Amino acid sequence: MTKNPMPWLKHYDSDVPADIPYNGKCLPDLLPEAAARFPRRKAMIFPIAVSGRLFSSGLTFSQLQRRVEAFASSLQQLGVHKGDRVALYLPNCPQFVIAYLVPKSWWLWTGSTP
Repeated sequence: MTKNPMPWLKHYDSDVPADIPYNGKCLPDLLPEAAARFPRRKAMIFPIAVSGRLFSSGLTFSQLQRRVEAFASSLQQLGVHKGDRVALYLPNCPQFVIAYLVPKSWWLWTGSTP
């Protein structure tokens, strides 16, 4: 008896494809495109606790792109060069996303959350 290598497919709705085309781009490569196409659209929304109350804030794609570029520039000013390894130790927060989205073409990172 041959086992089905993808048994989860039987649970998909009929209009859900078993696979999707992949263009070979990584998430950091897609941010500049999204910032150009949707500059004022929210890229991320995150909670902010103030005086015991919970509010939400966010960044648009263009704001996120600018912060990613600023962080990449800061790394370069600190002496991080292409091929260097950088460890990130951050909780799940906007700064983690910003650091993650720095293009990986010139640095390698490993992430860890507390």
